[in-house]
Amino acid sequence: MSSTINSFDKNEIIMDRYEILAEIGSGGFATTYKAMDHSLDIPVAIKAFHKHTGASMDEAVKEAKIAAGLYELEGIASARDFFWYKETPCIIMDYVDGTSIKDYVREHGRIRGDKMLILIKPLLQSLIKIHEKGILHRDISADNILLTEDGRLKLIDFGAARKENINMTRSMTVVFKRGFSPEEQYRTRGQQGAWTDVYALCATAYYALTGKAPDESIQRVLEDDMPSLTEMTDVDLPMQQKRAFMKGMTVDFHHRYQTMDELYQGLYQQGRDKKHLGAWLAGA
Repeated sequence: MSSTINSFDKNEIIMDRYEILAEIGSGGFATTYKAMDHSLDIPVAIKAFHKHTGASMDEAVKEAKIAAGLYELEGIASARDFFWYKETPCIIMDYVDGTSIKDYVREHGRIRGDKMLILIKPLLQSLIKIHEKGILHRDISADNILLTEDGRLKLIDFGAARKENINMTRSMTVVFKRGFSPEEQYRTRGQQGAWTDVYALCATAYYALTGKAPDESIQRVLEDDMPSLTEMTDVDLPMQQKRAFMKGMTVDFHHRYQTMDELYQGLYQQGRDKKHLGAWLAGA
């Protein structure tokens, strides 16, 4: 491991409280560990920022404050504490015992339509509230949504999140995940808003339902020949919901659902089709 990255050893005790159990994963900005909080006797996750990224106190505190402010929302992994250790900013997060949607689909195959609609509903409701707080996640993907052992979805990693005017037009750091990010995230001055997270969530649902990552949005700008859910007879989902997910993945954000609430309405509350959906879910 590079000398610019502070690594924690197994069984190391941090702040006289947190015992390192295992490394969960490492990315370009931070390494995450599973640890035991001996004060509360519960497992937690510790996100330790890498030195070479130049992660500042302000950036680490920003992420911690955003995540901590979402503690009451279902389907969101929130922050519990923040401190410096070994000259490294560390965030203590809820530990989520689960598997990413990406890994789950790779290991078990596609998620059934009825199950996906049930799983995604509480997360959608929480994202509506997150956007009402003026927060964009900007990194929703099959990597960052975990399916827990008790059958719930948990959204993690608010490192790319922004809390400000939700309709952002100023120059921003480019953050994107191939296949899951809308085209506006590929541009420093792309107009980002709630519709940005809408695209990413629908792209994640597309992956879960089909087992295939969507085509990159920047490529779809040039030539959009990505197969539509509405044409897939092997995807067990009513046409209304197929159309809703595909509208959420429209390349031009002007024609996309503008808010998570609009997506919610499209999936669950469209007039007479709502009764049909309820019967389908009950009998699926």
